[in-house]
Amino acid sequence: MISFTLIHLLQYEKTVMRTKRILFELPLTVVTLICFAILTAGCGESAQPEKVTGTVDISVTYAGKPVSEGLVQMTKVGEGVYSSSPLDDAGHASIPDAEVGDYIVFITPPPAPAPHEVDPSTKRKTYSNIPDPFRSESTSTLKAEVKEGKNEFQFELK
Repeated sequence: MISFTLIHLLQYEKTVMRTKRILFELPLTVVTLICFAILTAGCGESAQPEKVTGTVDISVTYAGKPVSEGLVQMTKVGEGVYSSSPLDDAGHASIPDAEVGDYIVFITPPPAPAPHEVDPSTKRKTYSNIPDPFRSESTSTLKAEVKEGKNEFQFELK
């Protein structure tokens, strides 16, 4: 009976030792894999190349006077990349970090105020200084080629 108990005790001790070894090695293996993943994550090329950009400064005039209200909008030809900036009192708009490429430029009037913000008897402003052909991407003849660095464009609406 003693030998039977001794054999069971030895087998139990082996099982405990194996379990301790597994419990010790498992976290060590996991930590090693995590460290390897962190160290190698920054290696190699990025999935997307960094975009080349330029700064765009635009002046818009109508009959020699600045168009001081509205939004300059640019859509990159064939790619759907879109940038916009409001016009200031001097008729200038700036777009930082525009992707390099060819753009269609169009000028839209400022958005209409919400109905609850306007007196119903007030006549809505028409913005005749932004002719209809320049208000849409599909009809505008204004074009801009953005290059790396600083870009300046002047558009006289007629």
